Amino acid sequence: MFSPEEEVCPSFKSWLSERAVMYEKPGIKLTNKSVNNEILFNYYVRNKPKHIWNKDRIRVSDNFYSSTPKYGFPPQVAWLLLNSDLYSNCLLKNSRNQGSGLVKLQLFEYKNTLVPNWNNLSCSIIEELKNVANTLIEANSNDVFEVQMNIQGKY
Repeated sequence: MFSPEEEVCPSFKSWLSERAVMYEKPGIKLTNKSVNNEILFNYYVRNKPKHIWNKDRIRVSDNFYSSTPKYGFPPQVAWLLLNSDLYSNCLLKNSRNQGSGLVKLQLFEYKNTLVPNWNNLSCSIIEELKNVANTLIEANSNDVFEVQMNIQGKY
C-alpha cells in the first residue's frame, strides 16, 4: 500500500494492527515491495490483453502481474512484443471465460502461454524494435496497436 519511505498516519497503523489481531492475521504489512516492475498486466481482461509500461515503477495492487525480462532482453522491446497480436491471441487462448466478455488468466496460465523465443531475434531487429518502443513510451502512449501491422509484416 505504501512505499517504505512514506509517512503513515499513526491512527491508521493502530487501526490496521487492531484488525490484524481481530482476524488473526499478524503478517499484515503496510508496504508492497514486489509489484512494481516496468511491465504490468491485469489478469482480468476484456477484449484484448494489454501490458502497461510502468515507467516510474509505481507500486500496484495485487490484481496485476508485474514482470521484467530475463537475460538482459530490453524491457521496452518486451513490452512492445507482449502487446503484439501474436502474443495477445495466445494469452486469450489460455484464459478462462468469466462471462460478459471478461476473461481471467491465472499466473500458471500466463506463464504457460507458448510464444516465439525472442532471443532468436537479431541484434539489429531488437535495436529497431527498441527505437519504436521508446518512441511510444516517450509519447506516453500505451497504444502500441498503431504499429502492430508494420511490426508483424517486417518480422
